[in-house]
Amino acid sequence: MSIECKKGSEMMASAAAASNKVYMRILLNRTMDQMTCFCQAKHVLREFRANQTFNVKYRPLCPHNLTVVTVGVSFITFSWTPGFDGGLRQSFIIQDVTRGNILANISDDKTGGVHVVYNITGLPGNTGYTVSVDAENNEGRTLCRQNSINVTTADTY
Repeated sequence: MSIECKKGSEMMASAAAASNKVYMRILLNRTMDQMTCFCQAKHVLREFRANQTFNVKYRPLCPHNLTVVTVGVSFITFSWTPGFDGGLRQSFIIQDVTRGNILANISDDKTGGVHVVYNITGLPGNTGYTVSVDAENNEGRTLCRQNSINVTTADTY
């Protein structure tokens, strides 16, 4: 019996055994969004063939390298690098962890995808924030509190 797994026409993995059981473990590439496995079982009396397609989509990974770029009296500019998007379009939720407020929700098509810089305006002066950036796609939201950063808006003088 044998099993072959392909992405399109590219062979990703295969396994074969003389017994009636074949086991295969496949570690998926992070950029893969779909994979088709072909299973073929041969016996003296008959042959069995089947294709199975697996969609490999999941929640996004946390953004990393969250930093404060600029701080003003009523604004804070942040930057970060998005984590893997799970094979789907993602959005980022900038949250004030201390107060439980969402400061902004931006979609990936507005960020450029490689490195994000985002400015939050309308904040009161001389106010402290603990900010995190969560990632979300159609498979769910990934809470990223471990990447939080502390920042205080400038004093109003």
